[in-house]
Amino acid sequence: MPAIRNVSVAEGDNRPGIDRFADNELSGVLQALVNVVMCRLTVYFGPNNSSGLIGALAKVVTSEPEKPAVMLITWGASEDEWSPGAVRIVNGLIKHACRCGITVCCAAGDKGSDNGDCGAGRHRVIFPASSPYAIAVGGSSLTEHEATAAMETVWNNDDGWATGGGVSELFARPKWQKCVGIPPSANPPHFVGRGVPDVAAHADLHRPYKFLNGGADVYLGGTSIAAAIWAALIARIAQHVGRPLGHLNPLLYELGAKGIGFNPIVEGNNGGYSAGPGWNPCCGWGSPKGTDLLEHIQAAIDAGWDGTKVD
Repeated sequence: MPAIRNVSVAEGDNRPGIDRFADNELSGVLQALVNVVMCRLTVYFGPNNSSGLIGALAKVVTSEPEKPAVMLITWGASEDEWSPGAVRIVNGLIKHACRCGITVCCAAGDKGSDNGDCGAGRHRVIFPASSPYAIAVGGSSLTEHEATAAMETVWNNDDGWATGGGVSELFARPKWQKCVGIPPSANPPHFVGRGVPDVAAHADLHRPYKFLNGGADVYLGGTSIAAAIWAALIARIAQHVGRPLGHLNPLLYELGAKGIGFNPIVEGNNGGYSAGPGWNPCCGWGSPKGTDLLEHIQAAIDAGWDGTKVD
């Protein structure tokens, strides 16, 4: 069993049995992590609002004497549902986390390009996944055809459940995204912003992962699990190279543009955006080729790359 530490934030605490969905989500995320990497885990329990997230982030980056290698955030809301002050504080804390060597992985959402906007005609990405200092993780659908062959497409169950993704209307396009063909926002006046997601992993609710909770089988999907898989992979790479990685996006984009480290996902859509060659606003660069990423991240470190040097 891994070591799991619970930390209370603003009187939040671990109270299993009150909300079955929350119990399943948390237990599934933790099991996804420890099935990929053996590590110590700390879970921060706080109020279900922006203040709770700010309190948890602040504890990690200012109070913890030993900083984690990776921070996973599976909670978020559409950019237009946040106050400007909360966005500024959360984004600043995520940036500070990167400077501390912490890589921050965020789920890109499970309600398609409009984040469940119910046909209002506006496409919305979620924050904090849209932070330029976070790795935004979208969802793919992996279908096995034969024992040795599989097909991976954009996760979209055509029933309202699909990977989030699109273009931020809060954050300008980072310099490491300027040459990868990111489109302007689908919403007028078509802001040229930060593209979401950066990467992806299997998240299809029709082909879910099986976990255990309370002795019963639980079947889960979504970008929360996809983000947990990426967080665990990054933790394994950090273990192997013997140092934290910090802000990985510039390096991931450099590798992706060279066709290194990813299984590209070129078919499907999330409602407002379609997949295609290279980076796309449904699955980013695609799902990981872990060994390739390890090899090239190690080579970049040997050549002097340092993810704690954040602009």
